[in-house]
Amino acid sequence: MRGEVVFEVEGVQYRMVLDFNALCDVETVLGEGVKMTGPTATRAVIWAGLQRHHSVTIAEAGDLIGAMGMARAAALVSEAMAASGMLGGEESADPPRPKARASKAR
Repeated sequence: MRGEVVFEVEGVQYRMVLDFNALCDVETVLGEGVKMTGPTATRAVIWAGLQRHHSVTIAEAGDLIGAMGMARAAALVSEAMAASGMLGGEESADPPRPKARASKAR
């Protein structure tokens, strides 16, 4: 699935998906237009990304980050964001724009 990252913490495998719904959940938690940096944003993104496959609370997402370390959590968020294509990265799902036709001269 696009935007999906699988990772393991303390012997348990997790599947995080940062799709459109997850990004909307992040916005609901953080507020619209908030910068996606820092520990609160990282926790919100991890939590939202886990919701499709795991029933974890936002506090439990924070516990996972505590167990794996902030640097690894930030790397997972970056990897999932890039894979999602939702933020206009290289893997964007936008179709290529059609080329303009050359007009015929008369």
